[in-house]
Amino acid sequence: QQTGQLMSRANNDLQQIQNAVVLVPLTIANLATVLAVLVVLLTMDPILTVLALGSLPAVNVLAKRFASRLQPTMTGVQQESAELSAVVEETVSGIRVVKGFAAEPTQAASLAVEADDLYDVSIEATRIRARYWPALELLPNVGLILVLGYGGHQVIAGNLAIGALVAFNAYVVLLVWPLRMLGWIVAMAQRAA
Repeated sequence: QQTGQLMSRANNDLQQIQNAVVLVPLTIANLATVLAVLVVLLTMDPILTVLALGSLPAVNVLAKRFASRLQPTMTGVQQESAELSAVVEETVSGIRVVKGFAAEPTQAASLAVEADDLYDVSIEATRIRARYWPALELLPNVGLILVLGYGGHQVIAGNLAIGALVAFNAYVVLLVWPLRMLGWIVAMAQRAA
């Protein structure tokens, strides 16, 4: 392999290793938070808990589909980035030869082709994100809407105190950040794989 490709891949691999090392304690903390809040929610009201978390299986399925579509594209981004780095490294290290043979237009064209390839695969990755991300953001909120609807009905019927509903909602909101972080960590792990 060319030096530019090796440098690009080594840089990417080191970044992924650094992310993994940093994310281990964060993963443990987020898992502990999720488990603690789940215990509290189940203790408060099992039906509201099921409503609050009912959309998670759909989120899981959608996230897996998203990851399976994004993974090959991200591999393509890494490959194209390595190829672009190789062309740049080749040009810089051989600049005297390039100038000696007046090959600047050829090298510029080669660089443009690689840059366009990287652009195209990056745009495809962005399209995949744009296709899935809105649904991944919306689905967890469906559970919150169901909690408010059912919980509001229970409050009106006198079966649930309004303070209990507010407290339950506060705990559900506490779940949002750790669950998002866990999803992000899973995505980072897949990118590193």
